[in-house]
Amino acid sequence: MSRINERGAEFDRYVERFARQMGDLGMPRMAARVLIVLLVADRSRTAAELGEELGASAPAISGAVSYLGRVGILEREREPGQRRDRYWVDENVWYLTLVRRTDLLRQLEDLLNEGVHVVGDGTRAGGRLRESARFWEFLRGELPQITKKWQESDTPTSPGGEAATGR
Repeated sequence: MSRINERGAEFDRYVERFARQMGDLGMPRMAARVLIVLLVADRSRTAAELGEELGASAPAISGAVSYLGRVGILEREREPGQRRDRYWVDENVWYLTLVRRTDLLRQLEDLLNEGVHVVGDGTRAGGRLRESARFWEFLRGELPQITKKWQESDTPTSPGGEAATGR
């Protein structure tokens, strides 16, 4: 892996640990590598810069940014007159990703409830599907309170740990 960011071998090892762990959670490893580079970046990156920094091919970076965009983690912008997109992640990436995906929780809940009717409400399979739907309904119902609590507790901090004056 190239180190144009000059973070060194320890950072390279951390990128790989991060990619492995996120891979265990279902995220493609290259997408996880791009994500961590953008999480620690002080500025946005082009696909070419990401490829150089990670020592990865253009198709690999293209697939990674496509995935991260689809799941709502990545922000993308093209400045007027420029031919290349610039990528970054918002400081509140996890909050925003969760809030943006709340509608998918409802869709999953509805799909599971439909499955209950398909396999039969009185069957063990129907019971598992019903319980799964009930879990997602509960989680979806709790999200507004959870996100409100997060917003109320969110005091951005500077690198030194003091409250930041702006975002």
